[in-house]
Amino acid sequence: MTPAENPYIWLLIAAVPFCMAAVWTDLTRMKIRNWTVLGLVAAFLVAGTLVLPPATVASQIAQAAVVLCVTFVLTMLRGMGAGDAKFLAATALYVPLAGVPLYAVVLCATVIAGFVLHRGARAIPALRGVGWESWSRQDFPMGLCLGSSLVIFLALAATGT
Repeated sequence: MTPAENPYIWLLIAAVPFCMAAVWTDLTRMKIRNWTVLGLVAAFLVAGTLVLPPATVASQIAQAAVVLCVTFVLTMLRGMGAGDAKFLAATALYVPLAGVPLYAVVLCATVIAGFVLHRGARAIPALRGVGWESWSRQDFPMGLCLGSSLVIFLALAATGT
C-alpha cells in the first residue's frame, strides 16, 4: 500500500519522533515535555490537513478536546500525571472514533508489557547504573506506553491490519 492510498503512513511518519521523545524523556526524567505534546499536535495539524478530509480533522480535534477535559479531571484527582494527560489528548488526534477499540487493546497490551519490562529491567543492577529517574521512582513512566501504543496503532493502521 502506498502513502497516497493510506493516510496513516503519513500520520505515522509525523508522529514517530514525538512519540519516541515522550518515551525517552519519561524514562530518563519522568516528564513528558510540553514541546513533545505541542510537536505531536502540530504534526497532526500539518499531516492531517494534507491527507485527511476536513470533516475528519474537525472530528479528531473535537475528540481530542473531550479527552483533554477528561484527563484534566483525572490529573486534578491525581489519577494521572499532567504530561500523560496532555500527551493522551494529543494522541486522540491520531485515533479515529472507529479505531478506539483497537487503540484501547494496543494501549492495554503496551501498559502490561511496558510495566513488566520496565520493572524487570530496573531490577538488573547493570541497568540501574544508567541513572534513569524512572528506575528509582515508585510511579510508572506512562510515556513509555503512550508513545509506544500510538506508534503501534498507526503502524497497524498504515499496514491495513
